[in-house]
Amino acid sequence: MPNGYELILRGRIDRVDKATNQEHLYLRIIDYKSSERGLSLLDVYYGLALQMIAYLDVVLRNSLQWLGAQASPAGVLYFHVHNPMIKNDYRLSETDIEKQLFKQYKMKGLLLDDADVVRMMDTSTESGYSDIVPAYIKKDGGISMAKVADEHTFDILKQHIQQLMTQAGIDITTGKVHLNPFQDKNRSACTFCPFLSVCQFDPQLESNNYHRLMDMKDDDILQRLQKEMEEEGKSSW
Repeated sequence: MPNGYELILRGRIDRVDKATNQEHLYLRIIDYKSSERGLSLLDVYYGLALQMIAYLDVVLRNSLQWLGAQASPAGVLYFHVHNPMIKNDYRLSETDIEKQLFKQYKMKGLLLDDADVVRMMDTSTESGYSDIVPAYIKKDGGISMAKVADEHTFDILKQHIQQLMTQAGIDITTGKVHLNPFQDKNRSACTFCPFLSVCQFDPQLESNNYHRLMDMKDDDILQRLQKEMEEEGKSSW
């Protein structure tokens, strides 16, 4: 880090998939979750969801050493591990039940904006809705009904995560403990926090304030990140 300390992160990636298209290597991260969730760019922006992009950054940085080729991101996806109950008003055939189960297991997350890469994730879908990943492939080769990003956007997200982790490391090593838990609509960092009795945060006190998150659309978040990266680049010249 800039102050001379070294920040070491330890974690375990649930699953990494690789695929090659025209000799170009792509890597995909999959995280197994017991609860249903997707990747919120708002959470990524405010540092509430560091895990998936950090995992992706690690494998892409080391792909040349580990796999012998520099890889590009294919996406980051969550897989909901559960045992769904299929309910219907009429009796379903075995085929219909299987289709309904597929829908319940469809992954959520952020994909590379490349129809060929999406097709490699679901070889049964040339066009239309995928049963596996959250995407709709149009006949003209475009993608809709999905959270997608190009490689440049993935790079911006990785840089943002690196900055957040670096700043967290600097705060730790300099003894800064911010009594400023986030609040987003009906979500709060204090809801499941085991250290509430230690910090004794009390919103009724004038000196204790929530860090209220500003609601933004994905496009607005990406534009803001792009602008921040450009300003950061100028300030380092």
